[in-house]
Amino acid sequence: MLVHKWLVRAVFAVLCGNAASAQSNDPTGIWITGDGRSHISVRACGPNYCGTVVRLADPYEADGEPKRDTENPDPAKRNRPLIGMRILHDMAQVPGEARLEGRIYNPEDGKEYAGSMVIRGNQLEVEGCVFIVICQSQTWTRMK
Repeated sequence: MLVHKWLVRAVFAVLCGNAASAQSNDPTGIWITGDGRSHISVRACGPNYCGTVVRLADPYEADGEPKRDTENPDPAKRNRPLIGMRILHDMAQVPGEARLEGRIYNPEDGKEYAGSMVIRGNQLEVEGCVFIVICQSQTWTRMK
């Protein structure tokens, strides 16, 4: 009987630990990019996560028009406003890891990259890679 109670407690501790770990790995919220120029809203999109630009420190061009996706290789998309644009796509939890992987669109160069995100407290390490070996990362801070 003593072994049975110990086993139940051990299983309960593991389950509670996993629940806390999963909850702390939830990227949902508003994140400020490392350069402070953008606020990105990360939310669940189906079974995965996506991220949308919700604020820019400098949202307008010199002529007063909203900043647009001018570097996009698709001419039909170059008139899209940056605010409201989805830049994180299909960020899925990597089984057994604290990392999410998906795609990241960079409106500064109009390219999409293989991307990953790892939450560390109120920080989000975001990395985009080309050919898996050329990578750039940025630390975002949770706003709310």
